[in-house]
Amino acid sequence: MKFRNVVLISFLLMATVALRAELTVTSLKTDYKTDPLGIDNPQPKLSWVIQSDQMNTMQDSYEIRSALSLKDLRRGNNLLWTTGQVSSSQSIHVKYGGPPLSSFQRVYWQIRIRDNHGKKSDWSEPAFWEMGIMKDTDWEADWISHTWKEDEKKSMPSPYLRKKFRLDKPVVSARLYISSHGLYQV
Repeated sequence: MKFRNVVLISFLLMATVALRAELTVTSLKTDYKTDPLGIDNPQPKLSWVIQSDQMNTMQDSYEIRSALSLKDLRRGNNLLWTTGQVSSSQSIHVKYGGPPLSSFQRVYWQIRIRDNHGKKSDWSEPAFWEMGIMKDTDWEADWISHTWKEDEKKSMPSPYLRKKFRLDKPVVSARLYISSHGLYQV
């Protein structure tokens, strides 16, 4: 009789733990990076990690959604792209499959999964990526260079490069792009 009670209590405890097990999706990456800027891949690859308190938990399916604003993403409105529920254990190199992206466009995304025990996670914390320059015609830059004539026979100090300008509106965001060819002000 005692053995039966121990088995029953053990079973109830295991069932309680399974029902209360946490299932979360973390470490969202785009092309191997966290919240990257300047992505030049037209179909970035998305990856994530699942975490669970329950033993032997694996992803059974996933659902990704993306939007152009954090507010829309959190509300599930005006979505740029959604996968719907995809039956797959794949959690790395899932290609973005939405509409073509433009230079400097920021995309917010999140994911939720269902595990092999039938439990569905909440939506992950949002992540984002920002596109780089996708077309040569999107370049609107000026060279910033020193103003003196170089004399290769003389040792010259490193130039202090700057350019003054005025803005008519407040700055919302700004970037300085550095390439192997030099500095570009955009």
